[in-house]
Amino acid sequence: MKFEDLVALRDEADYRAALTAIRPYFQNEPEVGSSGADVFDRLALLIDRYEAAHWDFSSRQVPS
Repeated sequence: MKFEDLVALRDEADYRAALTAIRPYFQNEPEVGSSGADVFDRLALLIDRYEAAHWDFSSRQVPS
């Protein structure tokens, strides 16, 4: 997944590709202000937007 391709997650396949692409950034955190950090931020925003549009997290209850 190239940075220029990160415009929108159109379907489940795009979503899964974004999850796969972001995973290495959690294991090797990019330096703030680097191009890697830019890609991480863009992926995180796209994933968040996709999840917000497709799942209702507000109805989940925290286990007691």
